[in-house]
Amino acid sequence: MHVPTEYDSDNDGINNKVMQARALCKQQEEKCAARTRQLDRKAEDIAAAQQNIHKNRLKNKAYFDKNRYERVDKIGVGDMVLLYNSSLDKQWSQKLKNRWLGPY
Repeated sequence: MHVPTEYDSDNDGINNKVMQARALCKQQEEKCAARTRQLDRKAEDIAAAQQNIHKNRLKNKAYFDKNRYERVDKIGVGDMVLLYNSSLDKQWSQKLKNRWLGPY
């Protein structure tokens, strides 16, 4: 007669593998369930993102309209103006060169 003991070397390896397989299946089931919940919420998440984008665009437009600089004196034909040469901004060798051209 075989009396099970606290440590049975034949059954221990099999039981350990069964436990690992069950844990792996449970993890995979949890991952599948989480992904299913994500897919179910996808339409709601997209709608929320669209609302946030729309709200922020309106906010940015209001900020721009409030803070933009509008020239008081309009430039007309024959007015004397200076032309800014922005190509010199990134050139270290010509950092002392005059960036304004004109008057035109």
